[in-house]
Amino acid sequence: MNEAAVTARLERKHLAGQTAHARLDRYYEGHVRLASIGLSLPPEMRRLSTVVNWPALYVDALEERLDVEGFRLDGAADADDPLRQWWQANDLDEESQLAHLDALVYGRAFVTVGAASDDGAPPVIRVESARTMATDFDPYTRRITAALRLLADEPEDEPRDRDDHHVTRSSVRRRALPP
Repeated sequence: MNEAAVTARLERKHLAGQTAHARLDRYYEGHVRLASIGLSLPPEMRRLSTVVNWPALYVDALEERLDVEGFRLDGAADADDPLRQWWQANDLDEESQLAHLDALVYGRAFVTVGAASDDGAPPVIRVESARTMATDFDPYTRRITAALRLLADEPEDEPRDRDDHHVTRSSVRRRALPP
């Protein structure tokens, strides 16, 4: 299949997922009121129903405990320093929290790895929002076979994380990643 067809299919897949992402956001942000079955609440009091933001409390409590402390390669007794340096160079102590939060809220998170612009520099590792990515996944190999990252036309329209930071920082509009 050619790149244009893959890009079009992934764009449709991305758009189809926006409704689910919006619903999950509403639950996480506490904008969904639970329906009352009306047994213990008199009808005249139903308008006073409240939203208890349990999803965010639960998700945030889990995310706060997900901290990467180091990397150990197979067969090594100690943490791998070059991997830790790459982690630090890409500010992944902070950025990885966005991936953890996306994984808990949306059920998936993405990290992209690109080549460094300078020889000897660490690779560019970025957390990408599930709201801006669409992928094809091979269930047999458990690998992503194609990926698409969609960006807004204007930087101020880019999705933001919960602390109002932009979650994407690239001028590329559409890019299908090769398998």
